[in-house]
Amino acid sequence: MDCKAFLERLDAYIDGELAPQEREAFLSHALNCSDCKRELDAVEAIRGALSHLDDGVCVPLAAQAG
Repeated sequence: MDCKAFLERLDAYIDGELAPQEREAFLSHALNCSDCKRELDAVEAIRGALSHLDDGVCVPLAAQAG
């Protein structure tokens, strides 16, 4: 896999949509390419931060009923 193919598949990887063989090639490329590894790390950090965005949010009952 080259860098262009890696970047084209980055969203699919993050969403868990890659087939096992393609996932293996994706991760292998990331291990051998510092630029793509840096990109993957950045996207994973953003996803991690966003996954906690709604922690502790309490929706009022009136809004839940609407």
